[in-house]
Amino acid sequence: MTVDILTKNWIDYDRRKTAQQKDATRFDGTDVWEVAYLSKKLKATYPFIPEALIKEAIRHCAQRLTGPCSRATFTEDVLRRLSIPL
Repeated sequence: MTVDILTKNWIDYDRRKTAQQKDATRFDGTDVWEVAYLSKKLKATYPFIPEALIKEAIRHCAQRLTGPCSRATFTEDVLRRLSIPL
């Protein structure tokens, strides 16, 4: 499953969230560093997708999924927005 690729090995993300005393399993699409982290991860996995398109998909999903939500749920939503099969 594609989403497994994107939800595993988020060690740096987990450490930073933990240091901020936040739940590392929850993704906040309004936090600049979290958006940058996901964008970079998606670009590394799907280098053929333009970065601007990735960021646009993340922004759209952040508006639709208000507040921090499950990292897997948010990632799946972004992948759907980018028309990437799960």
